Amino acid sequence: MLPPEVDLIRFATHGEYQLRGQLQSDPILQPPAAEPGAASLGQRGKILQWFRTTPRLQITTQAEIVGQIDLLRGLVTGATTRYMDAAAIPESRANPLTIDPRWLYFELLRKIGRLRIGLQPVHQGLGLLFDDGDHPTLFGDYQRGDSAVQGQFTLRPGGRTGQVALWASGGAIFRDSWARLTEGDLAWQGMAGLTLGAETNQVGAWGALRSQRRREEARAVEHPLLERLDAQILDVHGRFATKAPGANVYLFGEGEVALLRGELQEYRSEPQRLLSWGTVLRLGIAHEAGAREERFADAVVSVAWGNASGDNNPQDGTARRFAMHPNHNVGLVLFDHLLHVQTARAATLARSIPAQERPPGFALYPTNGGVAGATYFNPTLVLRPGSRLDLKIGWVIAQATADLVDLYRLLGSGQRTNHLGGAPSQRNLGIELDGGLEWRYPLDFDMSLQLGVQAGVLFPGEAFENVMGAALAPQGLVISRVGFQY
Repeated sequence: MLPPEVDLIRFATHGEYQLRGQLQSDPILQPPAAEPGAASLGQRGKILQWFRTTPRLQITTQAEIVGQIDLLRGLVTGATTRYMDAAAIPESRANPLTIDPRWLYFELLRKIGRLRIGLQPVHQGLGLLFDDGDHPTLFGDYQRGDSAVQGQFTLRPGGRTGQVALWASGGAIFRDSWARLTEGDLAWQGMAGLTLGAETNQVGAWGALRSQRRREEARAVEHPLLERLDAQILDVHGRFATKAPGANVYLFGEGEVALLRGELQEYRSEPQRLLSWGTVLRLGIAHEAGAREERFADAVVSVAWGNASGDNNPQDGTARRFAMHPNHNVGLVLFDHLLHVQTARAATLARSIPAQERPPGFALYPTNGGVAGATYFNPTLVLRPGSRLDLKIGWVIAQATADLVDLYRLLGSGQRTNHLGGAPSQRNLGIELDGGLEWRYPLDFDMSLQLGVQAGVLFPGEAFENVMGAALAPQGLVISRVGFQY
């Protein structure tokens, strides 16, 4: 996208079309009592797609109007899932024509600040809690993203190139991990923060106050969420990148810490205290090749660590499990696939239990692919023989930070077991190996073609043993990737 120019009004649109073919293991799951044969996800292969376009009207250097919409997003064909209604994207039926409006906002630009009004993305820090669904990750893909109908003002006392930024925002959440306006959730959120430094070297902190309610007439919808949530959030984040003296080597790092506290309540249940925290940290080294405009990182080594607090007892009146945003992708199999479908199946079956017997945290039980109640260690290596080709590998070693308790079994029969009926005190989640290849080919008119493949295999740990102590078989996933960007 070209930068705005004085005395020039410019309209442009950029976007992408992405197609994915996926083959995956069909993990063993708790079946419903009425259908004991449904003891797995029921889905081994699928084809997904989305088309995203981002039109932008630049009004000189003073203002712009920005929109973004996803078309054709969803499951094109392949096997559908069963008993996954509690998931944010259940894939229980093919729906390739889904339309997903994401952004439409007006932005006024001045030397000392920026004012943004309308439906706009919400992305803070490294995306640990709020992610706009527009930041590609090393493995996996972004899903949906957070947005709000709000106003946001950013003040830069030192001008546009100043090193200090003060900002504040407030309005109604359109969609995020906790609320969806289209399904009856009325969530109001105010945020304020401070950032010191430039884009590549900065530190920042922000806080948020949130009040969420659900309309009385909306309680009977297919995907009920919390009736009431009052929360306070405190977050600190930072990143750096510096060149080593006398070498084409860069050291970089980033990190974020978030704390949540408050109170949540579901319909006709007692209020529950909310207290959870999460941390991510990444350090790495990149070697630079090429010259001037042709420079690129031909080798990147990094190590990431993350920790999300867990909850040993969901029924003790305090919800302690922290869930990172689903777009904070760590590997391909453990969090994005296995734990995602296990928690969604358990929450779906738990809907048969009377509402007053379910703990308030029940509505937030499905992880939707995010890291929840777990800690992980994730080294990665990216090699680029040329600027158009990426070769990447990664490892994930993970453990639960609390007993892994199946919520449906706990509420339905009082049994404290994992999702396969085994001992919940076993916290070793296993070891995962991931690999991928991506090739980019530039086309005319600033367009490009992307081809690639990603694959992962998980060797489950003792946290996935069944009641007999037998280990869960290795779980795998392969994704073919075709993309077109313009």
